[in-house]
Amino acid sequence: MKKFRFRLEGVLKIKRFQAEQLQMEVASIQAKVQNEQKQLVQMYENIEQSYALALEYKKNGKNIQGLLDQVDAHIYGERHHIKEKSDQIRILKQELERKEYEWLEMRKEVKKLEVLKDKKEQIFKKEMQKREQKEMDDLVNMRRKVVG
Repeated sequence: MKKFRFRLEGVLKIKRFQAEQLQMEVASIQAKVQNEQKQLVQMYENIEQSYALALEYKKNGKNIQGLLDQVDAHIYGERHHIKEKSDQIRILKQELERKEYEWLEMRKEVKKLEVLKDKKEQIFKKEMQKREQKEMDDLVNMRRKVVG
């Protein structure tokens, strides 16, 4: 009996591999975004701690203007870093959207090829059944001729 062979099987394998690669890239970018967001949260916490420290010094009435200036400079620097980190996150999210779109498009291509393969295989099976039935009918007819 003849075995089913899909002519585009090689293409299907390549497309599946590419889809898996894109999926891994998406996961990698998602991890980077989460890591950057954690760092951003830490930066905001640093600013809150700096404000709390400055408030503590002001409450105690200590005249430590130089230290307060350092705290202000630290807060200013953290705000600058927060802006840079936010820009990095925005860029990563744009890249993530682009890769997700590519991955979805690749999955569509894979799905189309899989559906095509299934249809071709069903057609092949029906043709094989028809051939087998024809062979059986021919054998029965030949037997009738020989016996009859």
